[in-house]
Amino acid sequence: MTADPTYATARGIALMVYDQQAQAGVAHDAAFDRAIAAAAAVYPAVVDDGFRRDIATSVVISVGPAVQLTAGDDHRPWLRERRQDLTWTLWRRYRQYLLTVRRLPPAVIDRLDEVSDQILGLLEDPTGKGRQFDRRGLVMGQVQSGKTTNYSALINKALDAGYRLVVVLAGQHNNLRSQTQMRLDEEVLGFDTALAESTAADQGRFGVGLVSGFAEARMVGSLTTSEESGDFNSKRARTRVDAGGSTPFVLVVKKNGAVLKHLVEYLRDHSPYSKHEPTSGRTIVPDVPLLLIDDEADQASVNTGELPTDAEGKLTDDYNPTTINRRIRELLQCFTQSAFVGYTATPFANIFIHEDAPHTEYGEDLFPRSFIVSLPSPENYVGPERMLGIPDGEPMPVFCHVADAESMVPDRHKKEHYPKELASSLEEAIRAFLLATAERRLRGQTTVHNSMLIHITRFVDVQNRITELVRDYVARIRRRFHYGEGAEAHTVLAQFEALWRTFQTTSAALDSKCSSWNDVATELPRVIDLTTVRAINGSSSDLLDYRENERTGINLIAVGGDKLSRGLTLSSLPQLLSVTRR
Repeated sequence: MTADPTYATARGIALMVYDQQAQAGVAHDAAFDRAIAAAAAVYPAVVDDGFRRDIATSVVISVGPAVQLTAGDDHRPWLRERRQDLTWTLWRRYRQYLLTVRRLPPAVIDRLDEVSDQILGLLEDPTGKGRQFDRRGLVMGQVQSGKTTNYSALINKALDAGYRLVVVLAGQHNNLRSQTQMRLDEEVLGFDTALAESTAADQGRFGVGLVSGFAEARMVGSLTTSEESGDFNSKRARTRVDAGGSTPFVLVVKKNGAVLKHLVEYLRDHSPYSKHEPTSGRTIVPDVPLLLIDDEADQASVNTGELPTDAEGKLTDDYNPTTINRRIRELLQCFTQSAFVGYTATPFANIFIHEDAPHTEYGEDLFPRSFIVSLPSPENYVGPERMLGIPDGEPMPVFCHVADAESMVPDRHKKEHYPKELASSLEEAIRAFLLATAERRLRGQTTVHNSMLIHITRFVDVQNRITELVRDYVARIRRRFHYGEGAEAHTVLAQFEALWRTFQTTSAALDSKCSSWNDVATELPRVIDLTTVRAINGSSSDLLDYRENERTGINLIAVGGDKLSRGLTLSSLPQLLSVTRR
C-alpha cells in the first residue's frame, strides 16, 4: 500500500460501488466483485490482495441467525397472526433510515428485522385489554456489535404493535443517559428532545424524522430530553402526557435510586393512567403495556444483597434488595402488562440471579425466566474470541505486555495519588494511536472519528491528573514536530518510526499491508494538530461531540473511568489501552 492519492480514490470508488450494489439488493459476493472491478478499471496498479482485504474489512459481510433459549411456560406465539394487521410505520421508517442514511446493506437489515421480530414475539401481544402479563428476558451481544441498533428496532416495532410506554434504563451517569437519549431521538422519535417541546414541533427534526414518505407514522412523545439535565421529572411529565393516553411515550432514565423513585411515584400516584385496586389496596397502572429495556443489565440492576433462608434452607422474603434493583421491581409491579428485556455483553451476573427470590412488596427478582437471546455478530466483527484465538485458533499477534503500569498508577492507590509522569508504555500507546489515525487518513478515511480510551483508575482526581500529563505529552510532540527541539525532535521521530516498523511486521504476520514510513511521517503532523485530549468523568464538562463533527470527524483521546467502561460509546477505537486491576 502507498500513500499515493490514487489509493484513497480507488478505495472511495470501491466503497461507493459496493454501497450502490448493496442498496440495489445485489448479494454481497457479487457486489464486492463489482466494486473491486470498478476500482481496478481506473487504477489497476493499486488493486492487489492487500487492497481487497482493506475493502473486505470495511463492509459488513453477513450476519448469522440469533440463538434463543425459552422457558417452558404458557406463552403463546402471537406475532405471526397479527403481522398482517399491523402497519409497521415506525419500523418501516427506521428501516428506510438504516438503508439510506446509515447505509447498511439490505441483507444486514433483513437479519435485524428477523432478530427483532424474534425478540418481540417472545414478549406478549399488547392489545389484549384486561389481560395481564409479565415477561422477563435477556439479550446478549458482543461489545460494539449492534445491541443499541437492535433495541432501537425492538422499540419501533413494539410501539407499532401497541406498547404504549417504553422506559430505557441507560447507565448511572448523566452523559451516558444523554447519549442514549440522543440515539433514540435519532432512531425512534425523529426530533431533538433538547430543542422540541413536543412531537408536533417542526424544529429539531432529524434522523428518522427526516425520512420522507412517512407522514402517517405514529407520533411518539418523550418525557425526558437529551440535555444533561433532561432526566425524568414529574413537572415535565405532567405537561406532556396526553390524559387520553392516545400518544405512546418513551423515557430514557438513569439507573439512579432517586430518579426511579420519582418515576414510580408519578406513574403510580399522579399519572392519568393509574387506578386504585380495592381488592389488594394497591395503586396500579392497568392496560398500559410497558416495555422496560435495561441497557448494561449486569450493572447496578442485579440485587447484590444477601438472600436469607429459613431453618430448612428455603429463601425467605425478609430481605432488603439493593436500591436500584428494588426500584426496577417496583416499577414493574405498577403495571398489569409489562415486559422486561435486559441487554448486556457480560450476562453472568444476570444468569446467576436466583430464579426464586420473590418479595412481598417488590415482587420477583429480575431473573430472565422467559427467554435468553444471543445476538449474532457480523462475519467481519473482530472481538475477544478472534483476537485470543478461542477456541481452537492462535491468538492474533497484536498484544503488548505492559510491565511499567505500577510505576505510574499502582494497583492499590488512593484518590490522593499524584502521578508525576506517564509510563513509557502509555506514551507508546499514544504514539500508536496517532500512527493508526495517520494510516486511516492515508487510506482515504479523512472524515471519520478516531478515539483512544485510557481507563486506568476509578478516582476522578487521578483521572484529571493523567489528563494533564497526556495533554502535556501530546503538546510536546506537537512542538517538536513543528518547531524542533534540537536532538529531541529527532528522538521523537525515531520513536514513531521504530513503532511503525513493528506495525509493518504485525501487518505482514496478518497477511496485510500498511503504508511506507515516509508517507506516514508526512501525515503525522496534521494528525497531531487535529488531536484533542479530554477527561470524561463526573467532574468534567467535556462532552463527546461526535454528532456535531460528523462531517469532519474528530480525533480524541478520552481519559476516564466508570463512564468509559460502562456504556459511553467511543466512535472508532483504533487503539485501546485498558490496564486491568486485580
